[in-house]
Amino acid sequence: MAVVLRCQRLGRKNLNFFRIVACDERAKSDGRVTEVLGTYTPGASDPAKMLTLKADRVAYWLSVGAQLTDTTRSLIKQSKIAIPARKKRERKRPAGKAGVGGARRKPARFKMTKAVKTRAAKAGTPVAEKKAE
Repeated sequence: MAVVLRCQRLGRKNLNFFRIVACDERAKSDGRVTEVLGTYTPGASDPAKMLTLKADRVAYWLSVGAQLTDTTRSLIKQSKIAIPARKKRERKRPAGKAGVGGARRKPARFKMTKAVKTRAAKAGTPVAEKKAE
């Protein structure tokens, strides 16, 4: 189950009110939630009432790998809760392997191209031809 922190719109027309919730990413935007983490009221006159968050619970959900929507990320930054930096993915490649995906190119001597045959003919080295059966 992948958890996402997102806004859930409530209120009425021209009077927005949002809950910041932790829920399963497959759930509807107005559907079942795992936990309510806070509220956001964009039209509030008092800045203290505009955004309220449970900082410890937000930190918990981020620590267990919950994803953030862009809006929720900006709201959490406004409330000055530390968002852990994303880890850069390391490419795991076996030692001694080169190329994309660890693939090695075969040396040219294994390819019987026209250029290889002409070089061998100029050098006087016999080239083994495939026999037609």
